[in-house]
Amino acid sequence: ADLRDEAIVLSRFYDVIVVRALKNETPRIMAENSEAPIINGMCDRMHPCQGLADFMTISEFFGDNLAGLNLTYIGDGNNVCRSLIHGAANMDAKITICSPPNYTLDKETLLSGDGIVKCVDSPADAVRDADVIYTDTWISMGDESQTEERLAAFQNYQINADLMALAPKHALFMHCLPAHPNQEVTPDILRGPRSIVFDQAENRKHAQKALLEKFVSINVMHQRKNSK
Repeated sequence: ADLRDEAIVLSRFYDVIVVRALKNETPRIMAENSEAPIINGMCDRMHPCQGLADFMTISEFFGDNLAGLNLTYIGDGNNVCRSLIHGAANMDAKITICSPPNYTLDKETLLSGDGIVKCVDSPADAVRDADVIYTDTWISMGDESQTEERLAAFQNYQINADLMALAPKHALFMHCLPAHPNQEVTPDILRGPRSIVFDQAENRKHAQKALLEKFVSINVMHQRKNSK
């Protein structure tokens, strides 16, 4: 079936469509052809819904004004990392990214941060001024064939007690889950007193409820306007 036709048909049935896809082109094509709003629930390039929950969680602990907040991301330059850059830019926060060579984000994304992005090579340097330290799995969906290669490349980028000790005492730990304890993070940090990953997980529900409400309201208003 042609994805364009599927988008048109589905949009006749639903007020809002949430799309989780392997490729970024899927939600893009659907958005171009759907009569209903398309929400990118996740793709290989972006994870905007996760980003909304992340910044909602950060705001709960640091207040609504996040201007100047230092967010540090250590790990794979993936869809989550890219969405964090976009979120930081919108919130006037700063973001430091520390990834192994060959696993960094593309230059276009890094430059899109409008000066708020800093890239460093050392995890120790990355966390020194961090308010929030964020990581994600080293082996994302679709990367399973690279498991051994990635485990070797990321072995010095683990979030553990030694690394957290180098960060300010108030720094908090975040992870979008599911985590792989003793890979990207040790269990004592994942479930320790500085971790807010479970607040973060809960907020995926609340952030997405707000997002759905917004787009359902927009679509209902659009339908009423067109029915006159």
